[in-house]
Amino acid sequence: MNGSSVGNELRDTAAIKDAEDELNSLTIFKSGMGAMLSHYTLGSQLFDFGRTRVMMRSILSKRLLPLLKFGRERKTVVHSKVVLG
Repeated sequence: MNGSSVGNELRDTAAIKDAEDELNSLTIFKSGMGAMLSHYTLGSQLFDFGRTRVMMRSILSKRLLPLLKFGRERKTVVHSKVVLG
């Protein structure tokens, strides 16, 4: 193992860590947005908030939540079809 491969491994490890941190941040954001939408849905049935900003934020949340599905990620990468040229 030479010095450049060790450097590449360290960069790859750092990139993986950054990607996991981003995914964790998005997961927390998604759960917070879902909680806000649930509270607004219940609260709007009981009270008239009288604020269009809150209503618009709930509409945005309702439309954005289905787009934040994280099921397409792959944990492993298949190297069998990779060609170095």
